[in-house]
Amino acid sequence: MNIQIIIPVRALDDGKRRLSTVLTPSERRALNGWFFRRTVAVARSVLPASRILLVSAAPDLLAYGRAAGLVTVAEQQPGDLNAALRLGALAARENGADATLSVSCDLPFLGRDDLQAMIDAARPCGVVLAPDRYGTGTNALLVAPVGGIGFHYGQNSFQAHRDAAVRAKLPLTVMRRRGLGFDIDVSADLEAFGMSAQRLAATG
Repeated sequence: MNIQIIIPVRALDDGKRRLSTVLTPSERRALNGWFFRRTVAVARSVLPASRILLVSAAPDLLAYGRAAGLVTVAEQQPGDLNAALRLGALAARENGADATLSVSCDLPFLGRDDLQAMIDAARPCGVVLAPDRYGTGTNALLVAPVGGIGFHYGQNSFQAHRDAAVRAKLPLTVMRRRGLGFDIDVSADLEAFGMSAQRLAATG
């Protein structure tokens, strides 16, 4: 199967707004940069750069992606994650993809084995779904064929994606792994991660 990874990412100054109570703007930008570069690096450890699609409205991030050999897609409606992923899926299909694997860009424990596990679980027709650690959100989603189900990110997206797979009569695999399940959205997530906001941001 030709599986292609989609990485949607906001401008570094725009991401992780809910951390603005504990991070300065420069710290938040540094943190977002660290997440972005790390996610790209993990994706490139699993698939060739030509099978990784970066969707963003930020010119600097798109330039970074082009320099890394990624397929870049300029986002037309910044802030609409589902629209960004639809753009990515369309580009992936045009790039010869049989399946897409969308990955959130805020997973501090994400490793090569996590993405490889998603890919290994793929079927020619099916959905592989990685929920967040609370079982409500979605942190990674593999769909075969491309467009087999729509993207339903937002409140209770895990259940929405499960329901979509059932409606489409596609086999569903739920992938629960630490690297895929632990995301950072609010200050409590930083505390659970065991690192101060300032120290984590400094890694950027």
